[in-house]
Amino acid sequence: MRDRELKRLGVPEELLPRVQALETMQDLEGLRLTLPPEALEALYWLGDGESLEEVEKAMATDLAEAVDTSDFESALERDASKRRFVVVEDDVALEAMLDAPLEKWRIFLHPSQRTLVDRSWNGPVRVLGGAGTGKSVVAMHRAAYLAEKVFTQPGDRILFTTFTRNLAADTEANLARLCSPETLARIEVVNLDRWVAGLLRRAGYPYEIRYWGASGTLEKLWDTALALGSGTSFAPPFFRDEWELVVQRHGCETWEDYKRASRSGRGIRMSRRRETRLPRARRRLERRHRAAPAREDSGLGAIHPRR
Repeated sequence: MRDRELKRLGVPEELLPRVQALETMQDLEGLRLTLPPEALEALYWLGDGESLEEVEKAMATDLAEAVDTSDFESALERDASKRRFVVVEDDVALEAMLDAPLEKWRIFLHPSQRTLVDRSWNGPVRVLGGAGTGKSVVAMHRAAYLAEKVFTQPGDRILFTTFTRNLAADTEANLARLCSPETLARIEVVNLDRWVAGLLRRAGYPYEIRYWGASGTLEKLWDTALALGSGTSFAPPFFRDEWELVVQRHGCETWEDYKRASRSGRGIRMSRRRETRLPRARRRLERRHRAAPAREDSGLGAIHPRR
């Protein structure tokens, strides 16, 4: 990109050489504390494949209007300025802002983000931005907008997922400040793992999902597996790689499945002598597996029967 295009996106002139030298998104993240927020956000969009025209439109960059740097009143009316400044008309308004509780600021939607909330998108949308740029706030307002303006029938539901239970609880509390109780009742806020478990349970799947590091169950099973294979010449990392790259990848349920599975890319040829050293441990583990019964899915973690 040309320097003048980067400057239009808010990149300071003294940072142009460093920005021009960026090669990866990780390099860009290294400038997160140095670049102005609007410039960082624009560069994230460009790095994700958005065109310069789309980024300038989203960032409210006015290319045609000349800027009079001495006219502060006009400058504050520009969309780009409104991203960082607000004009307080009187003391009452200023006092109200200063006295506003932190909870209100946590759900504040900047006017420049409103287009992301109200726009009628044609398909899925991914919103990118560094930490603290307001992605979660935009998502909350979008959920409220959809429930209030688009999906308004009593049977309509909006699903809002997060990666953690704490974030789900925090999001639901913030949505309660944005929506009426009737609207909030039609927005389901849940962390992704819990939603998947609920979906499987409603479908009649009789197993419960377990994850590495959550309860120690998987670690105990793995230690058992390694102990069963202690009579072989293979190191522990070999077993873990076999489990992930061969057994799970090919859905092996029996020793015969494992012997037929492709070992492309493993780099270790399973000779007949080596094959005879693994069945005993494998079969004993299979018996325990069926007795539990315990199962592990490469994408969901381990799944155990509900008690």
